[in-house]
Amino acid sequence: MKQKNTILWTAAVAALLIATLWAHSRLTNASHAADQAATDLAECRKLALQIGEIKDRPRVAGEQEKLAGETTAMIDVAATAAGITARQLIRIAPESPQRLGETVYKEKPIAVLLRGVTLRQLVHMGHALLAPNPGLRIKTMRLSAPTPDDTTDKWTAELTITYLLYDPQTTVARASRP
Repeated sequence: MKQKNTILWTAAVAALLIATLWAHSRLTNASHAADQAATDLAECRKLALQIGEIKDRPRVAGEQEKLAGETTAMIDVAATAAGITARQLIRIAPESPQRLGETVYKEKPIAVLLRGVTLRQLVHMGHALLAPNPGLRIKTMRLSAPTPDDTTDKWTAELTITYLLYDPQTTVARASRP
């Protein structure tokens, strides 16, 4: 009987030892999986921040003709939304981009001429254009008041609408600068 108890106790201790080793192995694997998940989460958050920065970044200068056409269309849509007719929208003229100081950006201006518009229409157009397009801005606005004998409150407005283009200078151009 003593030998039978010893065998049972030995078997029970062995079973507990095996169960403990198995549980430790599972815990270790779960710990490694949690560490990997934390690393993956940190990487995902880093990539999400990069995506957020890139999506709002100005477009590359090589796309400027496409952007000029898109911007012209956006100006036209905003003018229509403000009740400005094609007769009042005299001109939308893209101009040459200008480098912003010593930066890697160029500013692409688009000149817009409106005649016979109310101030309400002008503000409405500005809001309709800029609210959904944070990359655009109205750099300058020149208003010409109606003549004293004109009682219709119709103004002439000259706007310069701009957006940024990412255009780093080449290393050859940098090397040639003093």
